[in-house]
Order: sequence, then C-alpha cells, then structure tokens
Amino acid sequence: MQKLKKEEFQKILDTKQDVEIIDVREEYEYEELNIGGKNIPLNEVMKNLDKINTNKPIIFCCNSGRKSAAIAHTLAKKTGLENVFTVEVGVSAFVS
Repeated sequence: MQKLKKEEFQKILDTKQDVEIIDVREEYEYEELNIGGKNIPLNEVMKNLDKINTNKPIIFCCNSGRKSAAIAHTLAKKTGLENVFTVEVGVSAFVS
C-alpha cells in the first residue's frame, strides 16, 4: 500500500489516468460530496472485491485518509496486490 499526497492524486484526476477510485465512505456521504469513482462503504469492500478492477491501480479515498489507509493496507496484505494506494487527505480537499 502506498500513500498519495494531495498533489499526486490531483494530477491523476486532472490527467484522467486509468485508475480504479474507491470511495469508502457511507452512501449518504458519497451522495453529498464525491470526486467520482465507485462508492463501496468500508465494511463492504472485502465482500465486494469482484466489483474492483484489480488490473488497474486502485486508489482508496475517504473523509480524512484514515479509513482509506486502513482498507488499502488490509487489501494489499490479504490479496498480495501491489497497485493499491490511499489518498492522504479527504475528498473535500478536491472539490472546489
């Protein structure tokens, strides 16, 4: 699991790189404010691995970066995937 700084993730968004963005916040939080990607709440990620394209870099995001870091670490450890990232800041940092 690797951490992305705000600037690194912003570049990925700006250049529309082919990545899998997973927002692990609850559905109501995602509906209120999101940066795109798929919404799979934290407690459902491991049960829904079939909904995640593991052939692309996987980037997890949340409100603060803590929950996304936890699930990114867990996913990388349990699956052996090396293309797993977390964004160090919350999604609100990317909405103007």
